[in-house]
Amino acid sequence: MIRPVRAAWMCALLIAACLATQANAQSRSTATRPTGLLGYDVSKEVTVKGTVTSVGLKSEEGTVRRNHLLVATASGNVDANLGRFAFVGKEPLSLEPGQEVELTGVMTTQQGHEVFITRLVKSGSQTYTLRTERGFALSPQSRERMAEQPTQKGVQP
Repeated sequence: MIRPVRAAWMCALLIAACLATQANAQSRSTATRPTGLLGYDVSKEVTVKGTVTSVGLKSEEGTVRRNHLLVATASGNVDANLGRFAFVGKEPLSLEPGQEVELTGVMTTQQGHEVFITRLVKSGSQTYTLRTERGFALSPQSRERMAEQPTQKGVQP
């Protein structure tokens, strides 16, 4: 008598698990998910213009985050995350305080702070592509390959 009851309970649990999995799969497909890294969505990109006030920012712990810029814009200061490869490679990004820049990217919140995830940096006559349209940082090798392609360049004159 115990075995049939146990078997009935196991079947009931198995059916309930299958139904729950199917319901979860249906709700996931209708939910909107970020399209890239850190919720980077190219459709939400904006361009900001301003003056570089510092290259590399001090974190709250006192360490310097070299891959960040502080840019003074008409609407206030922007903490721009350039990705980990911006200042390395054959033709690295070269910026100094006082330089005018145009940044294209998406504003997001990281660890309670607003950060501008930068995909493109225009400085003078050059445009540097730092990330893909999904928000992934481009390595120096990827930028070199892009520069070799005639239609899409990592560093454009």
